[in-house]
Amino acid sequence: WLWRTTTRHLPLNLFKYEQRNIPLYATTTNLETGQAEYIAVSRENITEAMEATCALPVAYRHNPTVSGVAMSDGGIADSIPVIEAYNRGAREITVILSKPLGFHKSETKLPWLIKSMFHDHPKFAEAVLSRAERYNAALDFIANPPADCKLTVIAPKESFQVGRLTRNLEKLEQGYQMGREAGYRLCGLIPCYGDNCYQSERLERAA
Repeated sequence: WLWRTTTRHLPLNLFKYEQRNIPLYATTTNLETGQAEYIAVSRENITEAMEATCALPVAYRHNPTVSGVAMSDGGIADSIPVIEAYNRGAREITVILSKPLGFHKSETKLPWLIKSMFHDHPKFAEAVLSRAERYNAALDFIANPPADCKLTVIAPKESFQVGRLTRNLEKLEQGYQMGREAGYRLCGLIPCYGDNCYQSERLERAA
């Protein structure tokens, strides 16, 4: 309901999106195969694609579907799709991380619980259990990109307090302002908001 409520109060300007003619892909995880799927977003499927790409496991009683296929959060199968972007031909890539530089994901400590929770979808359970391996492989790619790839990495500082389930409005506002400023800095604009003036870490890697 969150996506639908948000777009009802803050509708997307689909006309402007289509005018730019820049492809947009939403990463989802196929509930049956456990594999990442990269969905080309259009006016016709934007609601279901965006809802699916952020559908946290367990949080949904009925998983959203895209073209009739049950999907879950794309972060399960491919949290940082930088390798997929490179394989599709991208050579100048901007990566936005939600964790500080140097972070590495740990293995799941309760594999039996994951298998029990998703016993109806064993391939999806396997994807959850192997998520840390893929996440860290993406970080390794970012740290050591191919010679023909230029990466710009935006990552929050250690003081960033927003997590996947954060509901504290003050922390959310602080995180929002940090992200907003990081975006302005990337575009060459550097506004400041008094006490909410932050400087997120930005790292450029080029061959």
